[in-house]
Amino acid sequence: KVVGAELELQWLPIDGLMINASMSNNQYTFLEFSELDLNQAVFGNEVVVDRTDETFPVSPETTASLGVQYEYQGDGWSLTPRLDLSYKSDIFYGFDPASYRFYEEDIDSAGQPAYWLADARLSWRSHDQSLTVAGWVKNLTDKRYLIGVASVADSSATFTQAWGEPRMWGVDIYRSF
Repeated sequence: KVVGAELELQWLPIDGLMINASMSNNQYTFLEFSELDLNQAVFGNEVVVDRTDETFPVSPETTASLGVQYEYQGDGWSLTPRLDLSYKSDIFYGFDPASYRFYEEDIDSAGQPAYWLADARLSWRSHDQSLTVAGWVKNLTDKRYLIGVASVADSSATFTQAWGEPRMWGVDIYRSF
């Protein structure tokens, strides 16, 4: 069962200023979740494990984002700085009861603690919009965070991680004809 709410907002309070915001808060609950104990099944024993009280996997309860930009108008050009922040609450990445026990003891063993990311961009555009030059930085603080994990402690004792992108920067040049 999923109970929650999501909100998205785009606000233009004055000329040139744009604010985007979003937030999602969802409570995930298993109404009933039982499965065979894989460790016991190897020995031919059919033992059912109740996992109803476990945290819902791969689903943060809270996500949020905020973006702010302001377009400065010059004589024949515009300059737009932008800052984006995003947040995800704790995420459980396990698939079995043992992974959940590890997660409860130390979130890093089978999940990702809550984290914030920040991105920045500065764009210059000609008045006729035929030329745009933008410099940008993603993951401004170089935060290390997981975007995927396979934690299967009971059956194969595996724990595989996929990391999010480190700080990256670049320059984009667009020319319209």
